[in-house]
Amino acid sequence: MELIIRLEGFEQRFGGLRYEVRRSWVVNGDRHETARGWEYDHLGVKTAAWQDPRRGGWYFEWTGERVSKPCRDLIHTDGSVGTDVDGGSGYLPITPSILHLIESHALTDSVAT
Repeated sequence: MELIIRLEGFEQRFGGLRYEVRRSWVVNGDRHETARGWEYDHLGVKTAAWQDPRRGGWYFEWTGERVSKPCRDLIHTDGSVGTDVDGGSGYLPITPSILHLIESHALTDSVAT
């Protein structure tokens, strides 16, 4: 039940959210910039979910950053956002909540220029 509540809450609050995060760097005096898209969606009844034996609770995957990568974007039923290292390892928390993740993206984007 806890997993279903978290999935529904995620969909109601963040489902369909889209934005890009700009990043910039300077190499040999030349400034370079890139932007990566983020999408806040899960796959409905096809959303993969796993029990977390270390922390308790569950975690599920969502779309997240739109890049090719070996890991997944995950949300734990405790509200934290995480990943797995290789697409098959256990849950690795990276930020306390989705709001923290969005705020970090906003800060990154705001200093890109």
